[in-house]
Amino acid sequence: MPPVSEPESWPDRVATWQEAIDRKWKGALEAGFLRLTECLTWAYVATVLIVWMVLYWAGDRWWAASLLLFGPRWFGLLPLLVLLPLAAVMRPRLLRPIVVAALLFVFGVTGFQMPRPWQRLSAVEPPVVSLLTCNVHGGQMGWERFQQLLYQAAPDIVALQELSGDVDLPFPEDWHVAREGPLVLASPHPIQNVRTWYRLEPPAKWPPLLGLCAEVHVPGRPVTVCNVHLTSPQQGITEALDRYTLVNVGRTEKLKRLNQLRRQESAGLTAWIRDQAQVDIVLGDFNLPVESRIYRESWGDLRNAFSEVGCGLGYTRWVSLHNFRYGARIDHILTSDAWRPVRCRIERDIGSDHIPLVADVCPAE
Repeated sequence: MPPVSEPESWPDRVATWQEAIDRKWKGALEAGFLRLTECLTWAYVATVLIVWMVLYWAGDRWWAASLLLFGPRWFGLLPLLVLLPLAAVMRPRLLRPIVVAALLFVFGVTGFQMPRPWQRLSAVEPPVVSLLTCNVHGGQMGWERFQQLLYQAAPDIVALQELSGDVDLPFPEDWHVAREGPLVLASPHPIQNVRTWYRLEPPAKWPPLLGLCAEVHVPGRPVTVCNVHLTSPQQGITEALDRYTLVNVGRTEKLKRLNQLRRQESAGLTAWIRDQAQVDIVLGDFNLPVESRIYRESWGDLRNAFSEVGCGLGYTRWVSLHNFRYGARIDHILTSDAWRPVRCRIERDIGSDHIPLVADVCPAE
């Protein structure tokens, strides 16, 4: 006769029920975290793709894309602080799309540049011309650090923008200087055939000077150089921002007008430059990130020194907004196909609101 099992006591039954409930809730919680991880992962991937496409297809054409162009892009890396550990614990196979999206964001959205070792192996044809450009913010920052940089970098050609009329130039006495309004070209080598370009549209009592071109006779061959300073969208961006709602759509008209003006002046300046004799180098404060549609339409056929041989983010303008500090790469050194960038770097802060940009270029093979 089989043994008769004793009925469970109430404490045992309660423990069994509690164990079943715990298993059920644990499974539901785990499944919920898995779904959350998948949703967050693919939402992040989709967001990165959308941001990347907006930057390249609508930058400076759509006012919202302009805010993105000149805004703090590093915010897009913050979700990785949650996504990477969450995916590693809950669903490791999701690490692949997360890493791919992160790489796209770093290189495609922030514009991070990696060194290219094979370019250093290319033969360097003389003459090597050293270039320096900087927006000096009126020249009120004091010139001691700039003169130290001038001594250490030993550039062949210096381009300065936004220089006030009452500021004395900090160059050695034996240097040659071409100065027109806020733009300066300076060199230890002779400067000849100086030309200027003013923006005439829309009509103004004092048309702004946007371009200064000259021939610099460096040892070996003359080099035609253009120093440019294009209009900034900063006033329109500032007006469109709102402390409480972040963006005020009703105050974006000025930004739209500025974008149209910037498109027209870039097109006009590049047309004037192409009408000159062979222009070898264009450098200065473009107020255009390389992702901008205006930049790619007007300046994209030139070689960008930092894009080719630079390393890092290349930010030349830093902004502090409500204790957040972020940068933009809006100063450039561009060359024609007749010249090849060899080295390019961001220099140390000299007290201006822009960081000096230095590059060495040589004749293309």
